[in-house]
Amino acid sequence: MAGVKIIVVDGTEILEVDYRGAKPVEMIDIFDQATEVLTNNNKPMLVMSLLQDDNYGTPDFIRHIEKQLSKHGHLIIKQAVIGLNLTKRILLTGLNIFLQRNFKAFDTREEGLQYLLQKNSEEDLPDHFKKRKS
Repeated sequence: MAGVKIIVVDGTEILEVDYRGAKPVEMIDIFDQATEVLTNNNKPMLVMSLLQDDNYGTPDFIRHIEKQLSKHGHLIIKQAVIGLNLTKRILLTGLNIFLQRNFKAFDTREEGLQYLLQKNSEEDLPDHFKKRKS
């Protein structure tokens, strides 16, 4: 069921953003709901996004993500993205390079939760992806 909610796993709050079954315009609305939760809480959170094969990230959706993450990305500690096929994983890699983040793709919700609950940093973008400072 598409939507946004805060779940608690092992005493840790995780913002769950469920896009499954949503049409492209609905995906923008769901993303905006998640952004609203992050800004209202005004504290960095772990985020898990759930997708499936019939979710289609239109150019409008991707541009919307880029714009909003440039403003509010500091409120995401780590993000696990579940349910991406190979093509969508490649697009996620491009988004990571552009935004200088390392959102990670996983096949299952359990793998994503395990990653989010690890106490390591999200600041593990490979050096070859980092933008060179002038």
